[in-house]
Amino acid sequence: MRNIIECFFIAVLPAFAVSGCIRDDVYWMHGDDDPGYTVFSESYVWQVNNFFRCVEMCDFFTEYQKIRQDREASEKLAGEYFGDAWTDLYYEKMAVAETGTLYNEGEGYFLFRPYEIPDWRDTTFRMEAVSVGEGSFRITCTSQSFNADALMRVEGSTVYMDSFSSSYAEPVSSSVMKVRTDASSGVVSLPRCASDGFSYVPESGELAVEISGDGVDDTFRVMFDGDRIGIIRKGRQTEYYDAPSPLYAYNINYR
Repeated sequence: MRNIIECFFIAVLPAFAVSGCIRDDVYWMHGDDDPGYTVFSESYVWQVNNFFRCVEMCDFFTEYQKIRQDREASEKLAGEYFGDAWTDLYYEKMAVAETGTLYNEGEGYFLFRPYEIPDWRDTTFRMEAVSVGEGSFRITCTSQSFNADALMRVEGSTVYMDSFSSSYAEPVSSSVMKVRTDASSGVVSLPRCASDGFSYVPESGELAVEISGDGVDDTFRVMFDGDRIGIIRKGRQTEYYDAPSPLYAYNINYR
């Protein structure tokens, strides 16, 4: 990814002329009247979605360990969680199409390699999950540009993001994007994946976003409201936009 923050904040220029943007960049957009939300939306897959997918896979793998010697029951359970999207299932790892691969590193400890990360050239990227109680996991991410810490839990058919904080420092500029849960606005949650597919965007809660850098300064809250997203800025009326959508959805079904 190249200059995602600076690209979308040079909003006064036509999209094809924005300095630093290139057409083969997977985060290319053709302009938007809210560059702050555009930056959040285009980074959503690794900024937020990866954490929900990781905890769902951890929850499954924990249950799978109880029945793993029964292959038929194990595959049935995988189908109940992931439908036809799961591709590998072994004692030491599992994979879900266009989502990632989860490795069992020991009792209650997992390594997750997501399908999409901020910069595929970053060999230091590492995402780990540790069980901290039944259905609860602490997920951390470390890399050259993106670092995050989340406390997630699965209860029945719902996944909760009890706490989350992240910092993305754009490698080729001075821009920084920070995202955290807003405890005053309820817990961020979404329906757990099941045989009918995956939920891409939470159905409740808010995240606070702060974007800063050379000539860039924006602070707002992202309110999850079904198929739309509310952007809340101090002293301004709430503005609504379409929710982020997955870039790749060829072998996986999103509700």
